[in-house]
Amino acid sequence: MAVNGANMRSRTISIPVAEVIEGGTKAEFYCALRRALDFSFRSANKVMSSLIQQDKWIWAGAKSDRLDAYGAIKSSFEGMSEIAATISRSVEKKYNDERFDISRGKKSIPSFRSFPWPLLSNKSKTTLFVADTGEVLHCRLKIMNKWWVVRLCGGSSYRDQIKGLRNAMRERSESMAGRSDLQGHKNSDKVPGIGDSKISIDKRGVAVIRFSSNTKDKESIELSGELHVKTALDSLLVASRERDTVPFVINGDHVKRFVEHRDRTKQRLMQDRKSGSSRAAIKQKMTQQSEKNVNRLKSIVHEVSSQVVSHAVRRRVKTIVLDMTIKSYITSFPWFDLASKIEYKCADYGIEFRNATLQIDKPEIDSPHIYFAYAPICKRVKIGKSTRAGMERIQEMATGSPEDLIVLAVDNQPKKNLTIREKQHHAYFRSALIDRSSAVEWFDAKPVIAWLREVGWFGNCGNLSQLKQVIDIQ
Repeated sequence: MAVNGANMRSRTISIPVAEVIEGGTKAEFYCALRRALDFSFRSANKVMSSLIQQDKWIWAGAKSDRLDAYGAIKSSFEGMSEIAATISRSVEKKYNDERFDISRGKKSIPSFRSFPWPLLSNKSKTTLFVADTGEVLHCRLKIMNKWWVVRLCGGSSYRDQIKGLRNAMRERSESMAGRSDLQGHKNSDKVPGIGDSKISIDKRGVAVIRFSSNTKDKESIELSGELHVKTALDSLLVASRERDTVPFVINGDHVKRFVEHRDRTKQRLMQDRKSGSSRAAIKQKMTQQSEKNVNRLKSIVHEVSSQVVSHAVRRRVKTIVLDMTIKSYITSFPWFDLASKIEYKCADYGIEFRNATLQIDKPEIDSPHIYFAYAPICKRVKIGKSTRAGMERIQEMATGSPEDLIVLAVDNQPKKNLTIREKQHHAYFRSALIDRSSAVEWFDAKPVIAWLREVGWFGNCGNLSQLKQVIDIQ
């Protein structure tokens, strides 16, 4: 989302509190914070109740009059009117977002079991200041009517969060240079780039500050080339750039084991359901397992798509070409979701995306192509480029082989793309390369032939009858 100009982006950075520096002991800090959080969630529920009481048209399905819930909690926030306004605005937004569903019985009236304490950083009020000592970050914040100074967690676990917060702090104006952010709390002392934030206690019982920061978008860099990402027979994805000989491989063994375990568990639960066991108990367990599996697969898809796009960013490629023709490695997998996430993450970094699932067309053997030539005695395959075909070319390909070669398949390509395409195939079958020291690249036939079968190319050069006499294709 653009903020304060087209080159700004809003994001939330969550960093736990590591130590209390000023204001009292750690126990006193947490005691004060719990009182503030209890006060804020009770106030939020009071605002929600006031909105329901004022909205007399909600059950009639008509538009509501102007609602004002600020007055319901104003008297409770003596000297903290900005905090009361922040809480009421937040609750009003949630109510307005869900009002339509509430009026039709699709949702119940919202209630809060917890509500974060606002930390303001705007033109009218500031209760949050951040200072960088060089090694760690300190925060001066106001909880209820008392000021505290705390140290934020650091180290490798929060490296990216600290980096993002420091980037936001660098947006400070020149007028603030040389001034301490922990001295005083005037509005002019606030750190530009950090907006209204909030503090709460997570499930571990640790105080976490969620900073709202405005940072500049990453500067665009010159991108070039294509990254070809393919599904494979023995791994999840294989990626290579135009002239790479060593591919970037995502094996995904843990993904395959998880999917197999998921399918087996589902099958056994279905069997138990039919065997006379409690159907209600089995159904509940299946529902729990299903939710768990769906969430885990979503996490896996995000992880894999991030790995692919991060590799493309590091290589500074202009385009990702995705080929998902082969799906036998994991048949039951959200492939479409994976492609969608790769596509939108490419858009975030300005990388073009092209879905190029292989289209199997009848080849033209006399046109420029990549050939897959098989040596039946040695059981190896040579992958090379050619602008012509026939027995003359077959004899040339046989150089370095004690036997005649049989063409398994061809991949027609424009003449200018032959070298690039040849390198891509070599990179894809890198793990099956027999002799890396030889000038002629020979590959183990088994994975190559299996791949040709999967994509439907096996015998697409017009000699399938000959192949049936030489190779057992059953």
